[in-house]
Amino acid sequence: MPDAAIDDLLRELVTRRRGRSTIPPGREPTWLFHGIYPGRPMDPSSLSRRLRAIGVQPRQARNASLMDVASELPAYVFSRLLGYCQKTADNWNTEASGFGPDYAADLTRR
Repeated sequence: MPDAAIDDLLRELVTRRRGRSTIPPGREPTWLFHGIYPGRPMDPSSLSRRLRAIGVQPRQARNASLMDVASELPAYVFSRLLGYCQKTADNWNTEASGFGPDYAADLTRR
């Protein structure tokens, strides 16, 4: 989906809030996706369900984004920035690096 289309959808979301997600006059919103209680974000499962309903696969999008970040940053920075343990960050970094020199050797051991 082009960036302009996403921009339009986000602007529409902000201007057409209704029900419990409305914002009292004079208050800036804290969250883009408001929960049912003021000042709280939407529950992740609710957001996931809504995204799937419009054709966005949240797990795939999340993993693709993490893979992109892992390919750009050292594992240590990745772990500190996103709150992952070092081992997990190392795994993401290894996966993001693609098929390195160990790949052929690993295949022969299988």
